[in-house]
Amino acid sequence: MDEEIVDRSIYREEPEIRLNRSIKNKMRNECAKDISTSFLEILRMKHPEMTNFGLKVLKTYIEWTDINYYITADYGNIFMEMTNDMELRAATCEVLSEICLKGMDSLSKLNMLKDLKFVELISSLRFDSSMDIVFARSVADLCNSVAMQLLETGRNTRESHPNESITAFQMFNPYNLY
Repeated sequence: MDEEIVDRSIYREEPEIRLNRSIKNKMRNECAKDISTSFLEILRMKHPEMTNFGLKVLKTYIEWTDINYYITADYGNIFMEMTNDMELRAATCEVLSEICLKGMDSLSKLNMLKDLKFVELISSLRFDSSMDIVFARSVADLCNSVAMQLLETGRNTRESHPNESITAFQMFNPYNLY
């Protein structure tokens, strides 16, 4: 699906781009919610190979489907569990980074970061970076994504929603260098 329709790094002629856009729109309207439910079931299986593949594919769907399907309490809980699984945690961090970077208005972004407890999740991760370089890279990418989104949200809401702006900067504080 991603390679055939979604991937924008592959050159396509304008007629194919329009067709692919139409397919994605139809999927958004008719089956994206069902697909998100299927992804959740795959993740709940906790079969390492299947779950890692599911995470890889899920990452591509987040870009173009409604993010609200993937920021539920059920998804939050399963993501939290999977960050403690040695075989799943790097891929889980990559998906969380993709969720964090999803385009949305600043207040929705801040609420999503709070609801999914991104800062708490990052703070709870324990690992030896010399022993698990792939996971260390994934955590670093996730930290960078969260920090950049919190800073951007804080800046964007400074005048219109000063309390939310303060909240964003306070959430960022654990990563602020003094």
